[in-house]
Amino acid sequence: MSGDEAQQHIYQVHGLALNPINCGVCGWTFGALGRYAAHQWLHVLTKPCTQCGINFRSAHDRFAHLCERHNLTTENAHLFK
Repeated sequence: MSGDEAQQHIYQVHGLALNPINCGVCGWTFGALGRYAAHQWLHVLTKPCTQCGINFRSAHDRFAHLCERHNLTTENAHLFK
């Protein structure tokens, strides 16, 4: 097995990269392809507050923020779309 074949085996079978994988969005570094792939969901699922732009990982957290910080109520909900 050549060096290139060994590197390809390590990458494909074990999900490990000989060179660290850098996230192009936040700059975090990962040694395993699987961890990098799981990390990418952070950027895909992040949703910003419609009022101030702060990012949240879940709709629940964003809703709680809107209620607590921006006084979202049933009467003024139409203003928060």
